[in-house]
Amino acid sequence: MTSNTAEAGKHFTFVNQSGKTIDMFFANANSQDGWGLNIFDTTPVYNGGSVGINLGQNARYWKFKVVYNDGSSTYWTDIDTQGWSVMTIRRNGSKYTMYFD
Repeated sequence: MTSNTAEAGKHFTFVNQSGKTIDMFFANANSQDGWGLNIFDTTPVYNGGSVGINLGQNARYWKFKVVYNDGSSTYWTDIDTQGWSVMTIRRNGSKYTMYFD
């Protein structure tokens, strides 16, 4: 689909290399309260999978939270959304790290 008007918000590819299934992904502008809505709705992203995401707002700094299928979660705040188009979650020892390309 082609559009003559630019869509608002950050578009990126989310890649799960965590070793776990990610059941929920929350995103909200840093300036907002709470984590926002679950972007994945009812469709998990399995380890090795990816999905396209549109944040729908033009805020520069965001906070993100993932909830894994075992009920554990990880979150990141103050993430600058400029200069990247791929977000990858990877396990780094006992921690989960977010990488940007």
